[in-house]
Amino acid sequence: ETEEFGKLLQDLKDNLQVEVFRAIKYGVVQSGVGLDLLNMKNTGEFSAKRLEEMNRVCHNFGLLSKEHNGDYLTKQEIQQRFDLGLDTINIAPEF
Repeated sequence: ETEEFGKLLQDLKDNLQVEVFRAIKYGVVQSGVGLDLLNMKNTGEFSAKRLEEMNRVCHNFGLLSKEHNGDYLTKQEIQQRFDLGLDTINIAPEF
């Protein structure tokens, strides 16, 4: 998936006007975690390696990395993501 993400960003960079591509600020990354809103918990299996690779792709294109599905993570889980290079995390008003 990291390779596909890089190809997508390269395609956008190659086909958008420079100022339009520069207006893109964030690349939304996936570390393997999803949401179970009914039970108010995170699901899936976190991959530190995947997150680091996705962050690297974002940064190579001058973008900030942003992960969705931070709603039910612990403080330690959030800190771990930032320690791995994540720039921002989305916490939605689900509750």
